Amino acid sequence: MKKLLIATILSTTIISASATELPVIDSYGIYFQGDIGVSNIKFTDEDFPKLPKQKISTQRISLGYYYNNSRFSLDYTNIEQIKWKYLLGNLDLKVKSFGFSIFRDFEFSSNLVPYLGFRLSLNKANMLHSYFNIPFVETETSSVGY
Repeated sequence: MKKLLIATILSTTIISASATELPVIDSYGIYFQGDIGVSNIKFTDEDFPKLPKQKISTQRISLGYYYNNSRFSLDYTNIEQIKWKYLLGNLDLKVKSFGFSIFRDFEFSSNLVPYLGFRLSLNKANMLHSYFNIPFVETETSSVGY
């Protein structure tokens, strides 16, 4: 996770620094975007009814194409590993996501540009449940989301 965070910060800094030198022809072009976010995760299950919410960080990198007030991008999202400790053991969760996004910008005469977006993604979650620090159940699931 730290490597992805460092790569995102460095890439964003380099792209931002050289953005004045990159030619843009009639608002068309390839772009790179790095995002960092914070989320609250709550795990609900009948077996673990009292696990607390956790605040986690997420990192996303995107490579896209801007064309006529529309943005099309492919992205990779990594969600920080989540750990819950309880009386008998631990529950670890790792989530990664690959996605395709479409955004439509609505430009008005102000500096604020509202947009409408859609994202289709393939999400992969890996959960490891251990009792007394001995791995017990490992579950891996994949799903498509929007």
